[in-house]
Amino acid sequence: MRKYWYITMIALLSLLLPAQGAVKTFSLRMPVSAVITESDDSGKTWRRNGVMPVTYVSTVNQMRACLKGQGWVVKQAIPLGRKNDRTLINFENGKQKITVMLWRIDLAKTGFSWGIVE
Repeated sequence: MRKYWYITMIALLSLLLPAQGAVKTFSLRMPVSAVITESDDSGKTWRRNGVMPVTYVSTVNQMRACLKGQGWVVKQAIPLGRKNDRTLINFENGKQKITVMLWRIDLAKTGFSWGIVE
């Protein structure tokens, strides 16, 4: 009975491993105060979403400094309006590209999302 269990497990693992390899692994450290609220590695939406318990201006500065420390360079910053304080920032690191969206939730709370640009 054990022999069949092992064979079944090996067969299942061999089917799952190629699927695991198809997903791109990608690691990005966020600022210390960042709290990830959602993750999605499907490649169809933002990779990570979260909040930072600091002002919008502080979040922008912390995000830029944190990513710069990991080798990312700002290629473009696009303000999306003064009323809600929203910005899209495009970063590059060699051939990799990401977009970070930041928006003010309230005076001392800012939302963020980031995703890989294909």
